[in-house]
Amino acid sequence: TLALACAPSGVKQAPVLDSLTAPATISLDTVKNKYPLPLTVSFHDDDDRVVSLRFELKGYPSQTLNFLDTSLTQTVTIDLGAGFKGQSLSYTVQVIDASGLASNPQFGTVQLQ
Repeated sequence: TLALACAPSGVKQAPVLDSLTAPATISLDTVKNKYPLPLTVSFHDDDDRVVSLRFELKGYPSQTLNFLDTSLTQTVTIDLGAGFKGQSLSYTVQVIDASGLASNPQFGTVQLQ
């Protein structure tokens, strides 16, 4: 009966996205003809390994970038198309753990010069 009072084992907790840092304005990389948007995220997960970041821009397919190591702060760069020049874009970022669970989203806005 004691086991009934405890949380069931095997129930995974979603990761927590502690912070998102990104520039407010970015400029065109004329060599790649893209706008590189560096995103630095800090996160933790009490019961699993965080393996990737999901980037979503309204009206476009989400992008998922895998992390190369297990550090709890990661920086990834999203390349935005040159066609966005002059626009202010709102986006969401989540981190995903090895079980496929996603953190609550963090929101950001970037101005493309």
